[in-house]
Amino acid sequence: MMKSLRWSKVVFGCGRPTFLAAGSLQHQTLTTPMRTVADIASSFKHQRFFSSSNQTPSGDASEESSQGMAELRKARLGKIEAMTAEGMNPYSYTYQVTTNAVNLKEKYITLENGCEHTDTVSIAGRIMMRRFFGKLAFFEMQDQSGSIQLYVDKKKLGSEFKKLKDWTDSGDIIGVTGTLKRTEKGELSIFVTSWNMLTKALHPLPDKYHGLTDIKKRYAHRSVDMIVNPEVRNTLYLRSVIIKSIRR
Repeated sequence: MMKSLRWSKVVFGCGRPTFLAAGSLQHQTLTTPMRTVADIASSFKHQRFFSSSNQTPSGDASEESSQGMAELRKARLGKIEAMTAEGMNPYSYTYQVTTNAVNLKEKYITLENGCEHTDTVSIAGRIMMRRFFGKLAFFEMQDQSGSIQLYVDKKKLGSEFKKLKDWTDSGDIIGVTGTLKRTEKGELSIFVTSWNMLTKALHPLPDKYHGLTDIKKRYAHRSVDMIVNPEVRNTLYLRSVIIKSIRR
């Protein structure tokens, strides 16, 4: 039976909502709040958490950093305009998902390397990394349960491959539909057949390898801290479960 999941708590960071909700995602509808680009952009006026350094840049270095971030934001706003012109809503209100990353890894644990499964699944999450190799692309997607790889082949995705390449960035929340495939190296992947933009990010995520290490910045921007540090997000989730159990 179809369910509609209305998120009771939404935390915004980097222009992208972080959804905090317990329970299974089986046949549920992902619901995000409607916000204009201006509303989202206004929330980043004072945010400076993209450098992994604990020292605040000054003088010319600070100005160059500000100019660089302004250019990145301008480029992403340009992508929003391009999507809108093509009829794609960069801030979709709903998306139907059928499973999550952890459930897929548990269900298809016996799928052998190099093999595919014909089951069709739909999943939504945040792009943590993109890698393009000619007509192939590999994305790392993270949802509330964990992460999973997206396997994107231009032959299978068709004209949408170029749009996916041109319009997406790290930090975006997208929804994808596809079949299951385990690569030759043993990585379970979703073989993407279609995709939708759910929330376009206006700023990049902190550096993947250094992360968000500045303690002051982590406490000042808790939503970003939960995005890049899964252990922080898990602690918050466990706290919620414990409090709920005590109240019962």
